[in-house]
Amino acid sequence: MMFARKCLASGLVVATGDGICQMIEGAPFDVRRNVRFAIAGATLHAPFWLYGFKLIDKLPLGGIGLMSAVRRTLATQILLSPPYFVLFYGWIGVLEGLNPRQIVEFKTRCVVDTVIRGLMFWPFVNVINFQFVAATHRLHYVTAAGVIWNVAVSYTNNRS
Repeated sequence: MMFARKCLASGLVVATGDGICQMIEGAPFDVRRNVRFAIAGATLHAPFWLYGFKLIDKLPLGGIGLMSAVRRTLATQILLSPPYFVLFYGWIGVLEGLNPRQIVEFKTRCVVDTVIRGLMFWPFVNVINFQFVAATHRLHYVTAAGVIWNVAVSYTNNRS
């Protein structure tokens, strides 16, 4: 039940980020686009980060405190973020009906742009996450920060 709730919450948050992005863009609301983001949030974001944070917590990164939070943040940015964005944009491409060649052609730039932008956003979010947020609430905290983040991700995907 807890896993299902986290999947639902992630789907809603990723879709909310896309919805905000669509409002900012000023075009008519694209329901299918929003549903694709909700599906990606529920089926990829939640399981990936739920188990990803468990993996990071098991790494021997040293005790507690600020330096441990910084080490966990670096591990997250290096070990989890790049593969996540490859999977995310690939999955969005599949949901958009793109073939494998189109996914590589159109989504590679998205991955690179998002990883670079992520280096300017997520380290700050994750230091707080690992320093102050209980392990049982990390996915919720990251998902909440993800509303803001997913506006940028939606924008990056839509302009590809």
